[in-house]
Amino acid sequence: MVGSLVLLPVLIVGLKWFRSAPGQETGRVGFAFAWRIVMAGFALGLGALAQTMMWRRLRPRMESVAWRILLLLPTVALGVGWLALTGYDHWALHRKYEPVKRSPIVLNRAGLAPLPESARDVKVHAWGFLMSGKYTLRFTADPNDIEHFLAASPSLERVGARTYSRERMRLRGGDYVSLSDRYDAQGNEYFTPECDVPAWYRQEIRGPGRRYEINWYDGKYRGELLIDDEEHTVYVHIDRY
Repeated sequence: MVGSLVLLPVLIVGLKWFRSAPGQETGRVGFAFAWRIVMAGFALGLGALAQTMMWRRLRPRMESVAWRILLLLPTVALGVGWLALTGYDHWALHRKYEPVKRSPIVLNRAGLAPLPESARDVKVHAWGFLMSGKYTLRFTADPNDIEHFLAASPSLERVGARTYSRERMRLRGGDYVSLSDRYDAQGNEYFTPECDVPAWYRQEIRGPGRRYEINWYDGKYRGELLIDDEEHTVYVHIDRY
């Protein structure tokens, strides 16, 4: 029916809106999204059933345009309710999974200092299951604050950084980069990219930058800290073993 054709795009928009909220990598939010899909199917069926029942009762009056428009009332009510529910979900997830509040999940496991006061554009992606997990963080800060952050980080004590430039870059290699193929004649470094990091985690360094290796909690958490010295952005990724 027409009502179902109108309601379906509204349900899809609501689901996409839900997926744009933070915390999607967590099991709890993933389960909530699956439940929203079930609810969307239920709403679609309920809307069609309500319209069918109204059509049978109001069929003798369907010659009037006003009565035909009335048939869309269940669709409008379900659509408004669905968007209101999704809006509340979006607001609640932003409060619960605000990146600044979640940053200690990554920083503590990586043995790093708290976020600098000037930190902005913070993003966090973190999930763990039993004895494994992956934790990713990005933030931009003032250059001096980044240096204080590095100096105050326990896991970086006595850890040297590999530096990069436009003449000596860190570039994406293939699925497996052997030791002999790691560097080319110009000094560029090639690496095997992490396949399960968020899109905002920039693994390549094509200008001034640095890379620190992280090995914390007796090797239970290992990964890297990358710094883009042009944009003053810090990237952290660690795995739990």
